[in-house]
Formats: sequence, structure tokens, C-alpha cells
Amino acid sequence: MVGKWFFKASVAVLLIGAAGYSLMPHETSYVSTSAVVNAPVYVIRAPFDGLIEGASPPVAGGVAVGEELLRVSSGHRHQGRIDELSARASVVAAELEAVRAQRAAIEALAGSPQPIAQVAAPARISALGVMAAEGGAAGESTAEERRQIALRLIDLDARQAVLSAEAAALRQQIDSARRDAAGATVFAPEASVSGVVWSASPAQGLPVSAGDEMLRLLDCGRRFVEVILPDRHFDAMRPESLVSVQLRGSGERIVAPVQAVRGAGARADVRDLAAAPAEGDTSGLRVLVRLQPADVSRPGVAASFCDVGRTAEVRFPRKSGRIEDLAVIARDIPRQAATLTARLARMIDGTVGL
Repeated sequence: MVGKWFFKASVAVLLIGAAGYSLMPHETSYVSTSAVVNAPVYVIRAPFDGLIEGASPPVAGGVAVGEELLRVSSGHRHQGRIDELSARASVVAAELEAVRAQRAAIEALAGSPQPIAQVAAPARISALGVMAAEGGAAGESTAEERRQIALRLIDLDARQAVLSAEAAALRQQIDSARRDAAGATVFAPEASVSGVVWSASPAQGLPVSAGDEMLRLLDCGRRFVEVILPDRHFDAMRPESLVSVQLRGSGERIVAPVQAVRGAGARADVRDLAAAPAEGDTSGLRVLVRLQPADVSRPGVAASFCDVGRTAEVRFPRKSGRIEDLAVIARDIPRQAATLTARLARMIDGTVGL
């Protein structure tokens, strides 16, 4: 009978102690579970039309201060112009060579004392643009043919002069375009913060236009926990006061200072933040708790995006007074329960009374 009573009494005392211990944080602190780790995200846009010469690290890639993030050059515009001019120059050079060859062939016909019909085949004569004379004496035919040859040579000389002038102009334009390409603008931003690539740039060789978003970089040096509390706690929140933070899924609890307090009616600009507020009531007081910078060189830190987006439990100390006294009592409940259990055991053995 006594043994059963002792067992029930022990269980009751332990349950009371456990309940008091579990309620202790709520008696000594404001406990908020509507908290999320956040950090700024910096957007890098193309300052001009260009080509990606060096792509950024991949998503979740760690970036150190001073590291080149990507490289964009405007030289592709000049290179396109160079290619266009070079293609036209090749065509002009081929035409000029054909004119010169045709002129040399006609001069060879002009040097022969015989009629051109006896010197070259009809197809060849037609290709040279000269018509063989028909009828009349051989001398008359030769005179007509020579007149046609002279006119054809004049036409070829004019064509050669035009092509030569165009070829010279194209060479000047190509040289100018190459000088412009040598002085092309290059945009190669370096990381001013230690962070993680949130969204990567286009692949190397792809074009970008002025204003295009090329990269998003997460600033792991300015992490904070955004906590939502009821408005009645506004006066209790003081910047630089210390709070306790524990990330969900982590057994580690850290101490961090309050960075800022924002009223429920304040409009927060969240466009440049990586994470969204925690689900639930988002109309309360917003408290920003500053976290230590994350070391992206450590294994797993960059891959987890410096814990940005993770939810957390945050405990804010209450004001001193009656609650503090209750906290002391609550903290002592486990010890008192253990002492009472021991005394009950000795009482059963008859060694001591209550």
C-alpha cells in the first residue's frame, strides 16, 4: 500500500517539476516562434549592351570580398562591325581580282593581229564582253573589234577604279573598328561583401542588354532574425538588449543583440531581402535581431545560404518584478522535486519523517 502511494507521489512530483521547467521560459521571457533568418540581396545589372566574357559562380557558390563576380564587355558590337566589314571586303577583293583578270585577257586579244573569232572561242569572247565583228573584209572586222575592245577596257578601268576605292575605304573602316574594339568598355564588378550567389549570371558568350539583371548576391555579413511580437511589447524592446535565438532543427542556442524595432504600422521595404516573413500574424511589432556574419568558406555554409530562410525561436527577457520571483521559483522546482522524492524514500525506510 505504502509502495503504491510512494510511486504515485513520486510521479506527481516529477510531473509538477517537468511542467514547471517547461513553463519556465514563458514565465521568464517573451517567446516568439514567428521568426525567420533574413539578409539583404544585392542585384547587379548590365550597365550597357554587351557580351558575357566571364560568367559568375553557380548558385550557392561562396564569394569572398574582392572576388570578381563576372565580366561583361561591349567589344562584341565592334566585333560584329568588323566581321561585317571584313565580309564585304572579301567580296570586293574577289570582284576586283575578276576585273583585273578580265582586263588582262582582253588586252591579250587586243595584241593579236588576227580577228578575235580566230583567237578565242565564242563563249570566251562573250564572257569577256566583246562582240566579234561579222561581214566585210578581214581588216574592217579587225578595226571594229579593236574599237569594241577599247570601249570594254575603258569600262573595266572604271569598274576597277570604283572597286579599288571601295577596298581602300573598307580597310580604313576595319582598322577604325579594331581600334574601337581594343578600347571596348569592360564591366567586371568585385564583391564588396562576403556572400553567396543567390541567382547566377547567364552563361559565358551570351549577350545582355543595358539594365538586364545579371546576378543576385546574398550578403552573409548582414544577417538578422526578424521577429513578430504583439504591439504591447513595444516599450519592453530596447536596441542592443540581448535575446536568445535558436534555429529550428538546431540544438544550439545563441545570444544576439536587438538591432532595431519597427512598429506594426511601418511599411517595410522587402524587395531587397532574401526571405519572406514567417507565416502567421504579420501585423504585429517587428523586432530585428542582429546575427554574427557567416563564414562562407566553412563547409556547408554557402550551400545552406548562411541559414537565410530558416525559422527560429526567440526569447526576450521580461522586466524584473513578480515575474522574476516566479522565475526563480520555477527554476528551483526540479531540485525541490528531487529532494522531496529522496525524503519520501527515506521515510518509507523509516529513517526520516516528512
